[in-house]
Amino acid sequence: ITCNSIIICLWLLDDICLWTTFIGVPHYATHARPKHLRGYVKVKCHAPITAPSVPCDKGDRRRQSRRVVKNVLRVMDSFLDLSDALNDGGKPNTVNQVCANCRSLAAPGTKLRYCGRCNTAMYCSSKCGKAHWAVHKKLCETARKTHERAASMHAEKGGRKKDLQQAYRGIAQFFSSVPGFACEVGLMAWKHRNKSPLIHAWTYESDVDGSGIQVEMIPRTAWDKEPRLQDINYSWISGDHRETLRHAFDATTSFRPDEHFMIALKIIGKDNVHRASVGMDSFAVKHARGVEIVDALTAATRPKDLADAFAWFESVFPAHDAQEQLKCIRSRSERLYGGGFTPPGSVPVPTRELNNEVAYMMTDSLLIAFNVQLLGLKGAAHLNGKEGVICGPDPANPARWTTRLDDGKLVNVKATNFVHVRRGEYTRKSP
Repeated sequence: ITCNSIIICLWLLDDICLWTTFIGVPHYATHARPKHLRGYVKVKCHAPITAPSVPCDKGDRRRQSRRVVKNVLRVMDSFLDLSDALNDGGKPNTVNQVCANCRSLAAPGTKLRYCGRCNTAMYCSSKCGKAHWAVHKKLCETARKTHERAASMHAEKGGRKKDLQQAYRGIAQFFSSVPGFACEVGLMAWKHRNKSPLIHAWTYESDVDGSGIQVEMIPRTAWDKEPRLQDINYSWISGDHRETLRHAFDATTSFRPDEHFMIALKIIGKDNVHRASVGMDSFAVKHARGVEIVDALTAATRPKDLADAFAWFESVFPAHDAQEQLKCIRSRSERLYGGGFTPPGSVPVPTRELNNEVAYMMTDSLLIAFNVQLLGLKGAAHLNGKEGVICGPDPANPARWTTRLDDGKLVNVKATNFVHVRRGEYTRKSP
């Protein structure tokens, strides 16, 4: 919505089209104009008014128009508030580079420094480098040799050895730039953390937007095998890679399985050379907690689950953004699902429809796909049982949600007509 006013098209009893400009709404329409609205929007509304048995005068028509205007504005606000809520707040999208010793990010205005011997381990300060040496020295020589071999290969292909680190950073930056990737790999690693997994993400050099990235979990029982025993799909895991992984899981005191995971990022070039970077990342426990709440919300209608969702929004988002999200949920509960007035600071009465919406809002904030199965449709009963993914609220009807079915067809359904389904791992939203 990008203009300077709103125009509402109302079809009245005698099919006369009445145009009302929001800025010019008469004084009786006391509804405040949302400050974020710009431009012109047409909303066609069939007013649920029974035609009178006798002709109505201009005063009657004006009163009927007022009621219709107020009803339309209330419904529009519900949609606009929802759109704002879905667009507010920071959405996670970073595979972090952290200090190998203290696990902290680089301070603002600074950057992490590499170990001077192997050029692989990163530290926020010389103090952390010295403190971590007792642990890192066990792997430093192997890492140095691996780095030198990679630099030689890079030089053979016309690159400069000193540019190798930038090439590795480029791999990490590419994967980090893909919306939802960080959450996808973090949730997968969290789910399988008792298997000492290596999260493997790869794509081809021609994949410019990351839409072709594939992600898999490789348990220790697979990555820790010798080459002759390995599955051909894991043949890219070199001896140096295995030694790095063993060192992380078995010998590094700074690696804690409930806080960290190992990830391999790989790009396959046009020359079929696999350029892989193996490193450590940290779990975002709040993201894992978020999907646990999503699963609970969509499985039942317990007050505790909705209260947990409210607490999650408050813990993840800045205070103002969280309150806007919760205000939107309370408003939709009251206006669309008959939940009654919910005072600020309170949690609405849960319903299946409201829980579905809240669950979608949570996955949307994580940039994770919300897969559903359609049910209970009467006018389009042939769609019952079809599966797809929720794309967002229907711009023309705030009570409906646009759903892209697996066959590519777009349909708009109410929240009561779908259930959340898990298809294995949680995955990022499609572009």
